[in-house]
Amino acid sequence: MIQLWMFVSPVIYLRLFCQKWRWLLDLNPLTGIIEGFRSSLFNRPFNWTALAISTTLTVLSLVYAAYSFRRVERYFADIV
Repeated sequence: MIQLWMFVSPVIYLRLFCQKWRWLLDLNPLTGIIEGFRSSLFNRPFNWTALAISTTLTVLSLVYAAYSFRRVERYFADIV
């Protein structure tokens, strides 16, 4: 899953997407971080919306992962 996510991340091809499908690319949590680095390195305008979406999705994933782990924590050592 992590390797697939790296291929889906917009490291090079972010500018190739048209504005119509750009919102779909913003759902990737790495988009805001990568765009932030690009903005600081190349002196471009900062995309606060992409960073806010990335932060929100990351926090929601963290909360869900913590909840899921707490739910299966008792049986986790037996399964692994």
